[in-house]
Amino acid sequence: MSVPRSKCFVTFAGDVCPLPSSFLPAAAWEQELREDWNVKLALRLLHEHRLGHASAWAPFIASLPRTFQTARNMPDQMLQALQGMMRLAGAWLHAGASWVVLPGNGHERRVRRPRCSHRIHADA
Repeated sequence: MSVPRSKCFVTFAGDVCPLPSSFLPAAAWEQELREDWNVKLALRLLHEHRLGHASAWAPFIASLPRTFQTARNMPDQMLQALQGMMRLAGAWLHAGASWVVLPGNGHERRVRRPRCSHRIHADA
């Protein structure tokens, strides 16, 4: 299967700025954001969202969630509970458990011990 690049919502290093200069100057895309593919992708998404129904990506954008939760906007109490669960899961896995079940919003999540025992050490 082959998908034309023009049909993919992606950015690549060295891409020419696909956004109009009224939205973002080409120099910012090519110099300041040169390595920031995630920011480039977010800017493309914002631009396409501003185009509304005129965007070829309107159906895709309409399917994206309107809200989501990250650690940055979690209440402190929820973040502390999550950190506690992750410490507990880490301790169980370190002690020899092959997997741990973590409770979540109405569903459970299994965390498996990595099968690879190799460790990467930084050079001193």
